[in-house]
Amino acid sequence: MAADGSCIRPGVPPGGCSPGFTYDGNGGCDPILPAMDCGEGEMAVPGDTECHAVGAAGEPPTCPSGQVALPGETACHDLADCGSGTWGNIPVDATTQYVDASYTGGASDGTAAKPWTTIGAAVTAAASGAIVAVASGSYAESVTLAEKTVRLWGRCPGMVEIAGTGAAAVALAAGTHGTELHTIALTGAGLGAILGTATGVVLDSVWVHDTAQGGVDANGQVKVTGSLVERTISSGIRGEAGANLTVGTTVVRDVAPAQDGMFGRGMEIDPGGILEVGGSLLENNRDAQMIALGAVVSVRGCVLRDGLPQQSDMQDGDGIVAVYETGRSTVTVRASTIERSTSAGILLTGSDAFVTGTLVRDTRADAADGTDGYAIAAVVDTTSKQPSRLRVVASLMERSLSAGILAQGAALSMAASVARDTVPSAASGLGGPGVVAVMDPTTHVPSSLALTGSVIERASEIGLDVEGSTASVEATLVRDTAAGSMGAGYGVQVGDDAMTGAPASLTFRGGVITGNRGDGVAVFSSDVTIDTSVVSWTQLGGMPAGGYGLFVGADAKRLGAHRSTLTLERSTIANTISLAVLVTESDATLAQVWIRDVASLPDGTVGDGLDVSGTSTLGGSNVRIENTARAGIAMFDTSVVTLASATLACNAIPLDAEETAAFTSGGNVVCSCGATTSACQVLSSDLQPPSPIAQSGSP
Repeated sequence: MAADGSCIRPGVPPGGCSPGFTYDGNGGCDPILPAMDCGEGEMAVPGDTECHAVGAAGEPPTCPSGQVALPGETACHDLADCGSGTWGNIPVDATTQYVDASYTGGASDGTAAKPWTTIGAAVTAAASGAIVAVASGSYAESVTLAEKTVRLWGRCPGMVEIAGTGAAAVALAAGTHGTELHTIALTGAGLGAILGTATGVVLDSVWVHDTAQGGVDANGQVKVTGSLVERTISSGIRGEAGANLTVGTTVVRDVAPAQDGMFGRGMEIDPGGILEVGGSLLENNRDAQMIALGAVVSVRGCVLRDGLPQQSDMQDGDGIVAVYETGRSTVTVRASTIERSTSAGILLTGSDAFVTGTLVRDTRADAADGTDGYAIAAVVDTTSKQPSRLRVVASLMERSLSAGILAQGAALSMAASVARDTVPSAASGLGGPGVVAVMDPTTHVPSSLALTGSVIERASEIGLDVEGSTASVEATLVRDTAAGSMGAGYGVQVGDDAMTGAPASLTFRGGVITGNRGDGVAVFSSDVTIDTSVVSWTQLGGMPAGGYGLFVGADAKRLGAHRSTLTLERSTIANTISLAVLVTESDATLAQVWIRDVASLPDGTVGDGLDVSGTSTLGGSNVRIENTARAGIAMFDTSVVTLASATLACNAIPLDAEETAAFTSGGNVVCSCGATTSACQVLSSDLQPPSPIAQSGSP
């Protein structure tokens, strides 16, 4: 009842639902979503009426050596058309120097009639800026360019190769700015290409393959387009410190480890470097498909798939890695697909990332010990204590292991995104939460989480897990969390840090927590505010206790643990099993709350709306509790409950106090059922308190 004597409807008020949700006419909100679940690679967030695909344009087929298929393509093809005649489609002009290894006429002068028989001879003879046209053949030489710009063209990569005999098939020395390599293959006893500090360098339709060392190495400014790098050693494309690389419509695959079993990375960019990658495919590379070491990386419209562990220790195999290395790395990932990585799809250590319109799925466990398997992990750098900062927008994380998104000593912002179908750790069989924000166990740096307009669904054990950290959640749906191996399936868990005992804090506004198999919200020695939200349809897990809407208690493992606090306002707790709200050794405040339809356990026990036990205190006003199988309110031990303007309707036992528990009416507390209304009487029915539940461990 309001101060003016008018009635206040409990639960979420009409017009109080968040964007993306609609008022159900009964004190709650329903998410606006498609009628059917979205298919693989598709997503919908509250407010969407149709599912939509996310990620790169399309997954290309696997291709044989020398051929490629790019994101969005459905068939394999050669890098370039070989054309007709000796020189194919090479754009020759009056300055062109010609090369043909099959020429036997002698007296070579670089003309089409008397071509050079080695590329080195043609490069020496060429004027700066000239084209060197290379006919079909395998040229066993290492080509070094110095003090001039040359445009080196082969007839096509399938017919022309430089088989390097030295440090690299092609090496650029000083004064080679603007050099270009087109439609040619590089292989041999060293690297494919060492590009040095040259700027304006172009590699177009170049096939780098089967080298004894790396593929392409540069610390200048290089553009790679329409190319293929495969079966190189240690790295496919590497930008050294300060390099500026642009890679487009290129495939990097099957990079092998060095002789010591280390690395095998697809792309690497060293401190101070910049790497931009678009429309490309990275597959079957080791350690990391792409790694930034104190560098800046931008990825758009790419597919990264089938990351393999490092051969030396069988660890890692991540999709994209950003590492603090003399400074923070910064990564932007747009409209890309990262799938079947090992250990993590995206891994940040003391670095920053913005991920949007991206699909991360089917991450596999670490091959060495079966741990990890995250879609995205953002962790603190334990040496510098630099936290990671991660922003995820309009993205889908599905079928991950251990956790969908892990923030450990990191700042995580997630909006309009979906985390679903996470499964437990392959090593322990435990966990499997959708989104996790926890304190780092080494540095004790806490995480922070801002989550809006998103969906966490069908996680294992915990939907959203916050431990020793802070979280703000708005307009988000958490549903259908499955019970883990310990028998619990919490929609939301908020707990103290296992090592330090630091409490967590959560504000949950304008959301729905429903269909979770265990408990809707479980709070352990932490502080929680829930406003204009719905917790409903909890189911039993595999434990004898559970099915609760809200559990608020202390960490039973810690002596002198922080007392939890709950502020529950303008919310509805409905259709739970055993209990709607249990407060034990904690303090709670309720305002404009509707608790209803609480079923007993299968053995016929419990079934209470609001239980308060231990030394707990609970105060509230404008509360309605109805249709409970046992007690509307049950108090135990020395707990104290004070309510004003409360209605207990159609409960088997409206109000019960055991031991020395005490109830104080602040006025206008009534018991009713149908047309019958009376002042409530505190009874003692020898009720037994419900069983507490246990905190689940973080991944």
